[in-house]
Amino acid sequence: MTSFFNEDDIERKIKWHEEEIMTSHPYKQSLNYMKRLIEDFKKGLVLIRLAATREYSSYNESALMFGITDFIGSVIAIETVSKELVLNAPKRELRYMLEATIKYAAVDEYCKGKTLEEKLNYLYTEIPRSSINPINDITNLSESMVTDTKELYSLLSQFIHPSKKQLTEYKIQLEKGRIGFETHKEIDQLNRLLFRTFDTILYITLKTMGSYVTKDFFYALRDEEKWRFYTGKHVKTLPNKYRTI
Repeated sequence: MTSFFNEDDIERKIKWHEEEIMTSHPYKQSLNYMKRLIEDFKKGLVLIRLAATREYSSYNESALMFGITDFIGSVIAIETVSKELVLNAPKRELRYMLEATIKYAAVDEYCKGKTLEEKLNYLYTEIPRSSINPINDITNLSESMVTDTKELYSLLSQFIHPSKKQLTEYKIQLEKGRIGFETHKEIDQLNRLLFRTFDTILYITLKTMGSYVTKDFFYALRDEEKWRFYTGKHVKTLPNKYRTI
């Protein structure tokens, strides 16, 4: 462990990382995939908001649509810190986004017909913190979907507070002298979490906003054949008459 903090050793590792790891095809491929994944998710969020404006009064009072603006900021933060290979911070942001999606969607159901201000006040005063139990009350979500989302939330929560998984991973990386010198393998692990979480957020959002939003959303994407979330575990189950592949 001492050698990791040796100045000469650090300089050698920086050179190794820049010359051998960052220039390798797998590393570049993983970073490019992450970039495209984030761009496709941002595109999805923007198009959902656009589709929802067809019924502007509902859109304007929707807690979930209010939250999407915040999510775009979270995605930009994920993109920024990931470029610097700070890979645990994005996992914490993913957990926040997933939890917020569930709570905003649930509040829209609990407080139908109420104003956005009333919904947000209900969120602050009535919804439990650090819990996604409200997912049980969101209609149109299958039991398997709810179970899968709870498992994902539990996984992401391991990166919020000190946990055995988090500390074990950190210890292994520290002993190998690879803190800050991640390879494509670590980036691929993050990419899998990004894809799974983004897919879940998009699905819950579309499912709870209604069929007209889903229809208009996929219509807007009709020429985007390579949009990555077409293959998402949950998004691919949504009705989409504009895609035949």
